[in-house]
Amino acid sequence: PAPWENILSPLGALGYYARSLAFPFQYDTFLPVDAVQTFFYLAAGLVLALLLVLVPVFGRKRAELIHAWLWIAPFLGGTLLMVFTPIYPFSISTRYLLVPAIGWTWLLGHWLTALRPAWQKTAIAALLLLSATTVIVHSQKYRSESAFWEKAVHSCPNDSFFLGKYAGQLRQEGDFIRSEVLLRRALS
Repeated sequence: PAPWENILSPLGALGYYARSLAFPFQYDTFLPVDAVQTFFYLAAGLVLALLLVLVPVFGRKRAELIHAWLWIAPFLGGTLLMVFTPIYPFSISTRYLLVPAIGWTWLLGHWLTALRPAWQKTAIAALLLLSATTVIVHSQKYRSESAFWEKAVHSCPNDSFFLGKYAGQLRQEGDFIRSEVLLRRALS
């Protein structure tokens, strides 16, 4: 890749991770690196990168910031290296955010303690309701192997890996015609 691509790819991925941490109610199962090289993700990535650099410098006296930073920064740095790996389409995934989410939750918990008790309860109830709804809605992707690969093909319709996996699943289920159509698309 060109030198600017070596910067834009991880910056866009960092922006996607920032959006996923701040708004974890919508996510993509598989996401190509090219999909995160938009202005929104690049701007969000730049803001998060600046925050991650400035927290150790200016937040030394605030233990909750440093503790959260220790959960977020090193693990996000490791996941950003995945952008450069050839394991497409798994180079960007929200499942890599499990440990950074602990740091984000740590921060969110500290911010919620600054609210009045009534607002705290309202915010926690809203977060729980949104999270439960998100889990229920997204769990439909995982109800069967066929449904999973169908959603993967829907998210990346021209990816030969997904087409091949979905075609193989359809073949196992006895749907040979649709399987062959997908295999031909994968080969082309």
